Amino acid sequence: MALADCLRYIDKNKDVTLTNYGAFSPNILLHGKPGHDNSSWSCVHGVERWRSDCGCNSGRPGWHQRWRQPLRETLDWLRDQLIPIYEQYASPLLNDPWVAREMPILT
Repeated sequence: MALADCLRYIDKNKDVTLTNYGAFSPNILLHGKPGHDNSSWSCVHGVERWRSDCGCNSGRPGWHQRWRQPLRETLDWLRDQLIPIYEQYASPLLNDPWVAREMPILT
């Protein structure tokens, strides 16, 4: 319902532009890219929303987010394992693999 409402709003308001992540990403700091601090824009608790049980409960008694810490640790571990592989295989093909990763996809 939220997506439908957003799309109706975009359709009615011509001063709003619909974009995609690839086109938008150069304008934000991406979590996980070497050289950037962790960031979060979707919760008042900041990046803790994605690292731990930040305390948000969506108004549901007994609801928690304790599963987030092991998930975040696993995703960070996987990212760290993949960085050297990406650099090894992308470097012969691209002038700068990290700049290429951030470039929007042209259609």
